[in-house]
Amino acid sequence: MTTTDKGSTATIERARSAAAMHPRIEFREVTGSADWHHIQALREAIYVTAENRIGEETGFYGSFDRYNDHSKWFLAMSEGCAVGCVKVIRDSEIGLPYETIIGYQKRAPGQVIAEIGHLLSLSGPMSAPVVLGLMRESFAYSVNQLGATHVVGDVFLDKSKGDAFYRRIGFTTLHGPYPDPRFVDAPLSMIIILEVASLSIRMRQSKGMLKDLLCYLTGACNDPEIRRAAGEAA
Repeated sequence: MTTTDKGSTATIERARSAAAMHPRIEFREVTGSADWHHIQALREAIYVTAENRIGEETGFYGSFDRYNDHSKWFLAMSEGCAVGCVKVIRDSEIGLPYETIIGYQKRAPGQVIAEIGHLLSLSGPMSAPVVLGLMRESFAYSVNQLGATHVVGDVFLDKSKGDAFYRRIGFTTLHGPYPDPRFVDAPLSMIIILEVASLSIRMRQSKGMLKDLLCYLTGACNDPEIRRAAGEAA
């Protein structure tokens, strides 16, 4: 997961403020070539132009786009413009992207892993609600459609907060920190993993903004235990 803005649990408050002040954001699945052009433009704008982390957009093909046949993309749109995107990669015979870094990981019986990647948002006031909305779509697809028991992300560490945001919502470290050779002059990366079953427990144990954040991120998940925990939090 990569975005131009990383945050903490206070992100939920910024998201609420931005949602009230700015145009409506629509989150939807990618459906055709026009949507793919939106994704390419976002990657060019963020990875190449704004952050100068790769030399040219076509550099994505070998290490990232080889998983596209096993992926579901989502877009965040506002007033006809793409403001963010994310993809969820399902497990397959070629494995998952994080395994190119740490090697193939044997699956336990009943374990289903999905990986969230290319979580991108344009910088600005809408970045927080865009990121949270895309994470919500990713969790819902991973749980509802793929039956994921675990969700993995390969994230850049925030310069000041590290992986604090992800740890607070339940992710733990699988590998790293490490320098990702696919990017130029980028922060250190870390591979993190979330056990879906732990979300309901964390929701019941959390209070205030963190509970609100967890309830929002899992609000479209159909998992019965998550729904019960959300109901208890209401």
